[in-house]
Amino acid sequence: RATWEGIRHGWYIGGEAFEEKLIERLTEVVSDKKRKSHSGDGMLRHDETEAEKLIRAGMKALGITDVDLDREKKGSVNKCLLAWLAQEKTVAKQEWVSKRLRMVTASCVGTYAGRIRESKDPGIGRLRRILERC
Repeated sequence: RATWEGIRHGWYIGGEAFEEKLIERLTEVVSDKKRKSHSGDGMLRHDETEAEKLIRAGMKALGITDVDLDREKKGSVNKCLLAWLAQEKTVAKQEWVSKRLRMVTASCVGTYAGRIRESKDPGIGRLRRILERC
């Protein structure tokens, strides 16, 4: 029983290279299908991987680094934009997004993303358009 515990709570056996191959395969499998029809630990890991790629691309587009994120307040424009990007293009959990962006609480992620989504500010609109290309 104890031998199988890691498998029951994980989603694969193998090293990082094997995990990367599985994530690539998951991306191929779900690319043309409705995301809601797939679930489980493998999809959760896939969602986080995709969100991380988007956040990294968004940070590059905004010209910021992880050090900058550490220095910014939890509701800074950059963090709100990146939360919006992750929410718009992935189904990564808000808890994961809040930890990744150092936003303190997961409950704020949706609120901050909504502010960006609904903003009429031309500067925010311009940044949204830039990030939509990520």
